[in-house]
Amino acid sequence: FARPDRHDRLRAHFPLARVIVYGHSHFLIIDQTATPWVVNPGAAGHTRTHGGPSCLILTAARAGWHIQARRFETIPAIRRRAAG
Repeated sequence: FARPDRHDRLRAHFPLARVIVYGHSHFLIIDQTATPWVVNPGAAGHTRTHGGPSCLILTAARAGWHIQARRFETIPAIRRRAAG
């Protein structure tokens, strides 16, 4: 999981950004407590998904920005092997 100071350090390093996207932790995170927002889409694969494969959808419009998290069902290992 993200270290407590990671988001503060990212915001300090990229103060002019609107959203900072990072990864590798495999945890889905949407931190909108300050600007810039700091998000992590999670994991797209079958392992270390911490709640299922996930992604983020960012909608950027004149009316405002919105982030939506999507979780997907995991495919049981038996079905993955049969399909693979």
